Amino acid sequence: MADEDYSVVMAPSEDLFGGGSRTRHVILKRRSASLSQSTFSCPVFEKIAPNRDYSYEGLFAMVGTDYWKFIDGIALGVRSGGKELKLAPAGVKASPWSSEYRYEADGRIIEVQYYLYPTNYGAAGRMDVKIEGRDGGNWTIVFEPYFDIRFMYGNSEPENLEARISDDMLAVKAGGPAVCLSAAGARFEKKGRQVSWKYKLGSGYRCRKGDRLQFVPEKRTIASLYDIEVDGAAATLRFSCGPDLDTARKLQGLPAETDDVSEADQIRQALFPDYDPRKRDILFRALGMVQFGTVVDNVVFQEAGDFWFRSVWFRDEFEGLIHNYQTLRKLHGTDGMKQVLRKSFELQDQHGRIPNRLVPGEGGKADYNSADATLLGFILAGIVIRDTNDGDFAQDAAAAFKKYLHGVQCCEMAANGPPRIRPNGLLSVPAWHSWTDGKRTVDGLALPIRVSEAWERELINMNAAAELELQKFFLPEVNAQWMRALEAGWLFSKYVRNFSMADTCKILYNRALEAYKRIFLNRDTGFINNLVTTDDFALGPRVDPMPGSPGVVAAAMLGLEVFSIRELEAIAAYTKARLVRSKWGLPFGVVVKESGRGTYVGDEEYHEEVVWPRDTPYLIRLLQIAGDTSTVDGLLRSNLKHQMEEGFVFYNNELFSCDHDLVPVKNPVQWWSQWVDPYFERG
Repeated sequence: MADEDYSVVMAPSEDLFGGGSRTRHVILKRRSASLSQSTFSCPVFEKIAPNRDYSYEGLFAMVGTDYWKFIDGIALGVRSGGKELKLAPAGVKASPWSSEYRYEADGRIIEVQYYLYPTNYGAAGRMDVKIEGRDGGNWTIVFEPYFDIRFMYGNSEPENLEARISDDMLAVKAGGPAVCLSAAGARFEKKGRQVSWKYKLGSGYRCRKGDRLQFVPEKRTIASLYDIEVDGAAATLRFSCGPDLDTARKLQGLPAETDDVSEADQIRQALFPDYDPRKRDILFRALGMVQFGTVVDNVVFQEAGDFWFRSVWFRDEFEGLIHNYQTLRKLHGTDGMKQVLRKSFELQDQHGRIPNRLVPGEGGKADYNSADATLLGFILAGIVIRDTNDGDFAQDAAAAFKKYLHGVQCCEMAANGPPRIRPNGLLSVPAWHSWTDGKRTVDGLALPIRVSEAWERELINMNAAAELELQKFFLPEVNAQWMRALEAGWLFSKYVRNFSMADTCKILYNRALEAYKRIFLNRDTGFINNLVTTDDFALGPRVDPMPGSPGVVAAAMLGLEVFSIRELEAIAAYTKARLVRSKWGLPFGVVVKESGRGTYVGDEEYHEEVVWPRDTPYLIRLLQIAGDTSTVDGLLRSNLKHQMEEGFVFYNNELFSCDHDLVPVKNPVQWWSQWVDPYFERG
């Protein structure tokens, strides 16, 4: 199969409907780096460059456990006979590993190809420029790189950049981290100018301006230090970066040949033995999915996303592995998942919790403020063991589960404390220790979006807002995960012949099974309650019936083992009537909660009435149980349409605001939005 079969051709234009986040962008993702930019090119003084709409676009690479920016963009100029030519965008072609921009000037076509090498550390790539038709003309190709060397959350400090030229190479550093650029036969012309670049999509937030919404732009000062000039009708600029100058220099020497196409061929053959071009966009989804991966202590984790989420979040990791399990198994087997889980078990705290995430900028420090990451880890481990019958891995999982079981049985009431097993067999947790962990400001306090704002005001009036940090909430999706984790724990115990743990798992499961519907199934609506408080809650035992995706997730996870088919059909019907939102006339996803706050502006609406694709595999599973194949087909079609026609081609957005036909907002490249298995399950 030829290279172009893995490429898509796009117009070099902007789509400003809804604020600009629909404009198509290209990101080249590798294990330790990414290069991203818009398909739309704009003038930069006398040159031209692909636009950067987010302040996190450009060339980024891992420096230790942290993500650093190095190059914001590289402007291109062409001179003919000493005259600067005006380049006009003509088209863009992109694959998951390379992109080609075409420009027109003076009756010629200038082709510019960007390529990022697969490296295990730092970043290395090249920018190839070719002027079509080499007859006649006295050509000079000019590169003008703009630098912004900083930790991803750091300030831009162009005055702190140091540049020097040696051995026909431009080296720029900011303290330790450095970037090198070289081109055969190059001349370096000192520039020394700074530009205040406006990124109109900023970090994905929006604001109200009068009666309309717009993205909050961000400005950064980027620095041009030298022009790099090469005479002739073709030139290659090589760029590389790393934690220090020596590393950046070494990465300049990578060979030109790579095997991306043959790897893509292998993926296609593994997933589609009888390939049908109509499955092309599903193949692209899988090719995008396999580009995720970052190394932590020699273990490859799938980062939560790119941009500001190029770090390990364990719940995101496990959700993505679960919803890509069959695809990944066909491609790579299960060893990578076992390594991820073993490393996660190593990181358990004294209560047996797997971390919530590894905090960027803090040397890989773990925080543990989640209940679901641990449970999802055990669920994934159960899937792996049932599939592989790996007794050695089962022993590791059993030891980890034993530690967790002891932790949740013996823990005390504490702010942001671990889950606690209650007499009914269910887990109680702090209100924000699920994936719906957003906060809103209420009377100057940052309080969980998950909890009714009216309740929070009551607690504030009682001077009892600290209740929201205590383990006094039953969450339906967490307890669905708990029940599935208990099944996994029982499986682990069989491998190590720990009959006491097996009995404990059975007892707790049966208690939870008896209590689950009584507590969570709302008899008035037929749907699942948002949350229920414990008896020792400061406001007394309360039920919040707010419908939303947590109920969909819980129903899909527990299925016919807990609910009757009529109950599941009723939940599915309620979901379709009240919670599903459409895009392009097709069902697209389910809102987190039916709160009436469907317009995403900032993180106060992060888990309100907005759509997250991470919920869609659960919605699909629920609809499949209910026999609704037509809605499933619509969901699969619309999500592929988003992937290929707006935002970052081949990838999928974090969430969507329920206005302007579902506007992509926040992070445009998200791991747990890149689910593939449902497409193969549908056939």
